[in-house]
Amino acid sequence: MSTDVITQEQWIQLINRYRTLKKLFIECEETDPELKTNLQPMNELRAALDHLIRIVAIEKLGSLEHSANSQYDKLMSHIRRAFFDVCDMLTINYRNKIVSLLEPYDPSVIMSAVDRYYSEIRPFIEGLDLRIVDYRTRKGKEDIEDSIVVAYEQDTLKLKEYYLDVLKCLEALNDLQAEKKSEKTANDVKSWAGYIIGIAGIIVGVLIAIFL
Repeated sequence: MSTDVITQEQWIQLINRYRTLKKLFIECEETDPELKTNLQPMNELRAALDHLIRIVAIEKLGSLEHSANSQYDKLMSHIRRAFFDVCDMLTINYRNKIVSLLEPYDPSVIMSAVDRYYSEIRPFIEGLDLRIVDYRTRKGKEDIEDSIVVAYEQDTLKLKEYYLDVLKCLEALNDLQAEKKSEKTANDVKSWAGYIIGIAGIIVGVLIAIFL
């Protein structure tokens, strides 16, 4: 048997990374408006399986065709790319959902109904692109990779939390928008009534001047 084997710590890292990826991948598919499978992560997982089988062959069958640790590095590289692809897509899905939900409403209505939007949610979304660039720039560095994965997952889940917060405010958004529309209609009626009264006054004044 080959002494080139994967340590328990490496297996644990792989399993934990895959569990996180799988959970986010399922959520990514469910939040896609057309429920389409993102093909790129699927391709990465297919490639990862190939390296996993080679590791099993080395450890269980004594195959010397490949290095187990070399195959493990390639395997984790595919898992890493799949994770980042899934997180990228999932954050886009949630950002689009938030924008779509709030698009019909006036800023004053959003400010009243979703009290955290302008102070917390919007700044978070605007800063997310820069953080994603930072995560992608630093990915693959072994000493910080786990912390990057955790940070990106937390950002993704935070965005989901914000989306659910906005979703809970839909009734309040609709009520406030209706009130605002009613107030605008009432103000428009008052304005037109003022114009009509003013014009009527001018007409009456002209008629009085003509007939007196």
